[in-house]
Amino acid sequence: MQFAHHKILIITLLITNSLTTFAQISDTLQLNEVKIQASRASTQALHAPRTVELITAAQIAQLPVKSVSEVLEYALGADLRSRGPVGMQSDLSIRGGSFEQTLILLNGIPLTDPQTGHHSLNLPVSLDEILHIEIIQGGAARIFGPKAFSGAINIVTRTSTNTSATLAVEGGEYGSYGTSAQGNVALPKSGISAGISRFSTDGYISNTDGNRLQGNLFYHTAIGKLNVSAFTGAEQKAFGAQNFYSASFPSQFEETKLFFGGLKLDYRIKSWQFNLTGSYRQHHDRFELYREGAEWYVRSNGFFIMGDDTAASFYKGHNYHRTDVNETNLQIVRSLKKHTFSAGISYRNEHIYSNVLGEPMDKPKHVAGYPDYAQFLREADRNEYHIYLEDQFQSGRWWINGGMLMTVSDEYGTRVFPGIDVAYLFNRYLRTYANFNQAIRYPTYTDLYYRLGGAIGSIGLKPEKSDNYELGIRYQQERTNAQLAVFHRASSSLIDWIRKNGSSITEAANITAVNFTGVDFSIRLQPEAYLTLLDEIQFSYTFISADEKSTDFESNYALDFLKHKCTAILQKKINAALQISFAVSYQEREGGYLKPGASKETEYGWFYTADSRITYSKGIGKLYLDVKNIFNHVYTDIGNIPQPGRWITMGIKLNIKK
Repeated sequence: MQFAHHKILIITLLITNSLTTFAQISDTLQLNEVKIQASRASTQALHAPRTVELITAAQIAQLPVKSVSEVLEYALGADLRSRGPVGMQSDLSIRGGSFEQTLILLNGIPLTDPQTGHHSLNLPVSLDEILHIEIIQGGAARIFGPKAFSGAINIVTRTSTNTSATLAVEGGEYGSYGTSAQGNVALPKSGISAGISRFSTDGYISNTDGNRLQGNLFYHTAIGKLNVSAFTGAEQKAFGAQNFYSASFPSQFEETKLFFGGLKLDYRIKSWQFNLTGSYRQHHDRFELYREGAEWYVRSNGFFIMGDDTAASFYKGHNYHRTDVNETNLQIVRSLKKHTFSAGISYRNEHIYSNVLGEPMDKPKHVAGYPDYAQFLREADRNEYHIYLEDQFQSGRWWINGGMLMTVSDEYGTRVFPGIDVAYLFNRYLRTYANFNQAIRYPTYTDLYYRLGGAIGSIGLKPEKSDNYELGIRYQQERTNAQLAVFHRASSSLIDWIRKNGSSITEAANITAVNFTGVDFSIRLQPEAYLTLLDEIQFSYTFISADEKSTDFESNYALDFLKHKCTAILQKKINAALQISFAVSYQEREGGYLKPGASKETEYGWFYTADSRITYSKGIGKLYLDVKNIFNHVYTDIGNIPQPGRWITMGIKLNIKK
């Protein structure tokens, strides 16, 4: 283990000492200028009484990434477990939580899918549309509702302030190819933005090919004191899913489609603010346990056949799912001298059509766009009602935020979740904070109903609950951001997919209470002019421990958390045109997995990766060279799914402004 740490240190020092020219980066670290969704009433990032990381568009532009999920790979406390290349399918968790326990929001609107958290990172936006990404650590039902069990990610898109257009094309190894176009039109009191992007790859091993298409349209305007924002977007992905959800069935395939629309109305008059938000999300999922196609399995007389191989007798056809989510939220904010009061009510409806999830339908429903044999046979529907109250109090050096959420579920009854955040400002640069918040997560439809390929859900699952505690300190100046926090999450009735020793069946279950304890540390520096080695240094480290281990069973998610995660990002502007960034990450995971035919678990252990982007900018054009996994390290995020080796891509981007 010591050898691994020494290798990372040596690599970092070599890169650091090879960069010797100073040029100032204009993206100074003004956290106090950014408002984030860390409370019901938006809060300046500097004043947030919890651990928050902000990843800006300028930072994203320097990273060798092509999707939001790849950006989050570098975030403090985030655990991104990839199954496919460049974000085709990834599971995100925060502070040792599972992929189901992290809430994803787009401009403050939830995007969580009730079928499964595997779809949480199916997003209708590309990197060019993003202003910044907020990573908010720790569970807090009173702020975000029942979905934010261990944390939340809020993706904030750009507002068109000038008329411009961006065009990009890229290509590289493994048959990867991408194109994108994004345009903005700025009017006196309104603006329109639209974007479209596509990425495809042949894959790095058999059955890891993939295609992704995204498109969106944003509109905002001001009508007197009323601000209106509207958004619609879509995403389609189709990808080979080698060993994705079970190594017993390697030739899997999946296609997903997402349609999303949202409307936000913001009316301000004197000390009052009224916010009304409405959204609709529709998601389609076709999952093939045996991939169908000319070079794969072919349907014949009710069987799936590939050469001399025939699919298992239980497999009669593919899984089809469609989820529809409607959500409405009304919030009233009153700002006084020392208090900011927030109160609101929200409603969420979740519905699913499926041929395997839910209760039997009276009459089958044809799956649009597929042959007649594709039928929805089951459905389920549930409703949630939320009422919340919050008071932000500021006096002198003290900042106190307390509140509660009452949630009413037609499946799980009425529950109340309180929470309180306290911060103390030592001076304009330094503050400490502490918080306590409760959280809950309801089972997904997959948790409840799935029964196929050796996996069995449980209709009797209970919601999982947690008490979250945090104590931290934050320091922020113009060129230095640093924060340190210790946290504890006492979880009960955790939902996990487990395989008991000696069993071939993976089942959903509420496992015993588990306590997670850890520490987060991050620092971002822009050295002064006399330090000529680097323009920016980012370093983060997260340590997590739990008082339970999967000793009598194999845990698929809840106990396979990152024990250590250490990330360093170095940036250097060589001259006015040339810039280089280098990122190295060390990860050590608890738990293990069973290889096909094995009776003993293989431990995940540790691995490291190193990535780099070199950018050359001139006029309206920018060339970039990305190298992922520079040292061609062999590793897995999820058992039996090896990640790509070294991957080199090149691209060109044109940014045209009026």
